[in-house]
Amino acid sequence: MIQKIRDIICANLVRIRVSRRYSQREISSVLSIKQPSYRNIEMGHTLISAAQLAVLANFYRLPVALFYQNDTIPGSDLFQEARPHGETV
Repeated sequence: MIQKIRDIICANLVRIRVSRRYSQREISSVLSIKQPSYRNIEMGHTLISAAQLAVLANFYRLPVALFYQNDTIPGSDLFQEARPHGETV
């Protein structure tokens, strides 16, 4: 059960980041970690902390609970909120 939840979180981290067109490097910068460390989080090799998840939820303007949902459709509006033109991290 715990591994399934971890897998869901990792999959959602990737889906949200890709749908919003951010690179791993940009998101790692938001978390103040190096890109390889963020890659390990997305791959499930390193656990994401509750604080890091809260930072990402705030950054993406999403509820933290969304990262735990297995039934969210990747093409939904929650995942694909466009970043404002010219916005950088």
